[in-house]
Amino acid sequence: MNRLVKRAAITVTAAAAFLGVASPAMAVQWGSASDPYYVKEDNVNQGKGYGDYGNYNFQYARSNAWYYDMKAGGQGIYAVTNFFFYYSYAGQPAAWHSEQYSETSRTTSAAWKFQSKQKALLSEAEKSRGEVKVCEDQSFSGDPCSAKGLPSFSY
Repeated sequence: MNRLVKRAAITVTAAAAFLGVASPAMAVQWGSASDPYYVKEDNVNQGKGYGDYGNYNFQYARSNAWYYDMKAGGQGIYAVTNFFFYYSYAGQPAAWHSEQYSETSRTTSAAWKFQSKQKALLSEAEKSRGEVKVCEDQSFSGDPCSAKGLPSFSY
């Protein structure tokens, strides 16, 4: 009996590894710790960030972001994801449609902060794209942001 239990455990483990249970089907990197996206004000780096955008468990488009305040204690740094999906609407040709705009919480710490945002995959869509960037929260003016990344995947 003990050998049967071990064999079943090995089979379940192998199946989970093969199917990739609880892991992303695909994630596309935007930036990296060594080559992040920078948010600048008056041509001075204020913050930085990087992350990935992917299909998680064939259920969600997820944006993972790591971001950092390079001028700690000042204005907060945050990551933004605008979730787009590619589908046809009302008889029109397929196009990209913005379905959700999400911001992470702010950080004023000189340490990497992680946060993720997600949106359920749309059954009528065939692709998803995240418009991602890193910004600095400004009280009395528009928030300066890094260049935009556009990681995408098909499903």
